[in-house]
Amino acid sequence: MSYQPFAPRSFSSDAMPDAVPSHSALETSNANSSQALRAELQTLYQQLLELERERDAANESAAHWRNLYSTEAQQRRSEARLAEERIARLQAERDRTAQVGEPSLPDSPAARAAIAAELVELNTLEALRVKLVAVLQERDRLFATLRTEQVNHAKTRDSLTAILGDAIQHFGRQAGKLGMNHLTSSEPLGIDNGP
Repeated sequence: MSYQPFAPRSFSSDAMPDAVPSHSALETSNANSSQALRAELQTLYQQLLELERERDAANESAAHWRNLYSTEAQQRRSEARLAEERIARLQAERDRTAQVGEPSLPDSPAARAAIAAELVELNTLEALRVKLVAVLQERDRLFATLRTEQVNHAKTRDSLTAILGDAIQHFGRQAGKLGMNHLTSSEPLGIDNGP
């Protein structure tokens, strides 16, 4: 048996099948596909960053408005409390003034002595008239002050209601503009990969 060395068969270009792409064509196709995918991912990532920036800006704006509203509401509550206290004092003073027939004498001996001394000075009809006019003027002034306080209290209440309504409308418009009604600051934005 004689030994024959193995000689590789040579194929002509006609013998190569047309359906098999060349190695360089596959590399080019994969590179193009990879670049397109990378570009699309980069675009999606940029959109994600922009949405996160918009969300953060909206959250900062909302926090700013909440802070302003809270400060304003606290100031209005304080003003309303002070007005209510003043109204109560004025009403008590009015009640004391209205009870001219039933003077309420203070319990301290010094106060009673001062009132008794003032009554002694009112020994003439003219002195009584002057004192009565002064008391009536003071009563009228207190009534006017009470009415002013009541009007201011009503204005404060209306102002707070209007501010609250404006804040709610503003937050609603901001959320609608951003189209992010379902997102909160604690939820991260994510890419929906689909099914």
